[in-house]
Order: sequence, then structure tokens, then C-alpha cells
Amino acid sequence: MKDEQWQPAIEAFLSGNRSALVVDPGRERDAVRIMRTSGRHLYNVTVVQPEHLRDMIGRKPEAHSVASLIDGEHPVALAFLRRCLGRLRQVDTEQELEKYDRSLSRDAMLSLNGGTKRIALADKGDWAMGARPACGDIVFLREEMVLLMRAEESAKQQLRRSRLADEAVRRVKSEATGDLFDAALTALAAASAELDAIGDVAEADLPQHLKGLAEKMRKVKQQAAEAEKLHAQLSTTVGSVAAELAATVTSLARARGQMAASEQRLAAARAHRDFSEELGVALYT
Repeated sequence: MKDEQWQPAIEAFLSGNRSALVVDPGRERDAVRIMRTSGRHLYNVTVVQPEHLRDMIGRKPEAHSVASLIDGEHPVALAFLRRCLGRLRQVDTEQELEKYDRSLSRDAMLSLNGGTKRIALADKGDWAMGARPACGDIVFLREEMVLLMRAEESAKQQLRRSRLADEAVRRVKSEATGDLFDAALTALAAASAELDAIGDVAEADLPQHLKGLAEKMRKVKQQAAEAEKLHAQLSTTVGSVAAELAATVTSLARARGQMAASEQRLAAARAHRDFSEELGVALYT
């Protein structure tokens, strides 16, 4: 903040936008996906989209604008806050508040959307811009992020294993029903039809080929029974794998939600006046 006298009013105007998440380049889509799939809804969490700020990054604001009062080392974060402030103009008097339809004074008088009002100044203890978190907060947040990243990776691995198991069971079931089961039923039907054609053979002196047919029928019936049993076992296994797969997907979504929440808290911590990136890295490496 170039002029601390303006900070209470500017932070009051920016409100929740001060806690927007600036993620690693190229990870914006992942962050949005985590918010959408989180087990608990993450309302009013903003992921900064550099793609939306291409015309703002590196551009110098007009000298009389409120946006010109803030500066920073992170070009995306700076462009986002300046975009939020827009063409808001610095003013002091009632006449200026009347003249300029988007204007803000040091004492938080705001002209916007066709009217003028007072907004509550942000307390100094709640300031976010230029603030740094305590070392203990950095340690806690980074540890939490490491644990959540490991949990997400573990959930991904379990999901991959469950999908492979599901594919294997479905493949075996398909082979069993398509080859063994159907072939056994077809052979059984053919043998039954052939025996029915010769009438009552209970007391007949059967030729050798009919005795062989009877033995074949017995084997076919046994194969059919085994195929039915295998089919039932595979159906039960598929059900179990499907349940495990659903549980894994739920765990993965929960881990992603927790990671998104931690990323938000870490972003807020980085905005604290006592934040030290070098100290945080030293504590974790």
C-alpha cells in the first residue's frame, strides 16, 4: 500500500477479494475442479484466472485512480486487485463524490451504481495487504498441505487399483458368460433334444453311441451347473469392486476439497505482514 491512510477504505471495498486464491501457473483448472467436486461446498472462494487478466497484467493504472495506490511483486495478484478496483477514482470532497460515478474517499465514502454511501472501514487488525503470517502459522499450513497432497495421491492410486480390478472382473465375467456358460447351455439343449427323440429309454438296451450320449449329457449338465455358480460368484465380486470404487471416488473428492480449503488458508497466510517465504521453505526442506 503506497499510502497507509487509504488502506482501511481500500481493504473495506475489496472485502473478500483480498483472500482470492492465486495458484501455481497452469493449475487454475485443477483448483476449480477441486472446488466443484469437494464433498463440502466451498462458497465464495475465488480462484484467480490469469487468462481473464491478460489486458491488466503489467499495465500502469491512471494516477488519480484508487488502483494506483496499491503495488506488489506478484503480477497476477496485483492485476486481480486492480481489476476489482476498476476505474474507482480518488476523491476528497462531496462535490467530487457527486461528480464521479465511481469514486472513493479516505474515510470510505463510496459513489457507485448511481448513489453514494459510507462503507465500514477495515480494522487494522484485519488488514490483509502487506500482512505476513507468524512463523508458526506457516509451519502448520505447510504441514497440512503436505498431508493433504499425500492423501490425494494415495486416493488416486487406490482409484487406479480399483478400476483395474473392476476391468479384470468384468473381463472374466464376459468370457465366462460368452464362452463357457452359453456353450454349456447350448450343448445341454442339443443333448436333451436328441434323447427325447428316441422315446422311453429307461429299460432299453441302449447302443454304445447312446450310452456315450448319456455320459456326454451328464458332463454337460455338470459344466452348466459350474458355469451358473461361476456367474453368481462373479456377480458378487463385481458388486464388491463397484462399492470399493465408489468409496474411493468419495475419498478422493473429500481430499481434494480439503486441499482447496488449505490452499485458501495458505494464500491468506502468505498475505500476512509477517510471512517469510524463505523461512517457510527452510522449515520444510
